[in-house]
Amino acid sequence: MEGWSRVGRWAMMSLMYRSEALRPPSMLELAEIALTSAYNNRDGGITGFLVHFEGTFLQVLEGEPERVEPLFGRIAADGRHENIRILERDMDRRSPVFGFWAMNIGPFDGPLFQRAVFGRRVDGREFAERSADRDYSFQVLLRAYLHACVIEDVTPIVRGRRPGAIPLLPNRRGAPWAMEAEPWAEPWAESWVEPPRGGNG
Repeated sequence: MEGWSRVGRWAMMSLMYRSEALRPPSMLELAEIALTSAYNNRDGGITGFLVHFEGTFLQVLEGEPERVEPLFGRIAADGRHENIRILERDMDRRSPVFGFWAMNIGPFDGPLFQRAVFGRRVDGREFAERSADRDYSFQVLLRAYLHACVIEDVTPIVRGRRPGAIPLLPNRRGAPWAMEAEPWAEPWAESWVEPPRGGNG
């Protein structure tokens, strides 16, 4: 059966990478990337999370290897970013870590989100340099994901196989694409997650 290992459990892959935008995207462009990815990923049973800060992307993809690998190939071929580097390719996950959404995004360009995840303002150059470290990047993605779950009042831990949710994000007219939602940037101030401490992660 597709997606199952020889010992009978679901074979799940987690792929984490960093890249650099050729042109810094706007907040609405980032929202469109996340939403389009969410709809596409849901069809393939893929979940994950994306963060962006001053031109640096971090993203994690989770799902069956035969679906994640081709997806990453398409992402790597996207002409909007460069210097793509895989930070982790884990074939031993038993369940998704970032499993609530098919894809969602944490916008670090806002000081409220930075304080929520890091506990302080973050310099773009520092973030770009430290994002090359696997442990640091995983902690950033995880804390951003947990913070988003707190804001949306959802359970971050997902057990078993289920389609990832579609996030509530604004369209170019400023209205949400999906059901009713609060203004996108406002809720990120509501709750804090313990920030990464010292070293690289």
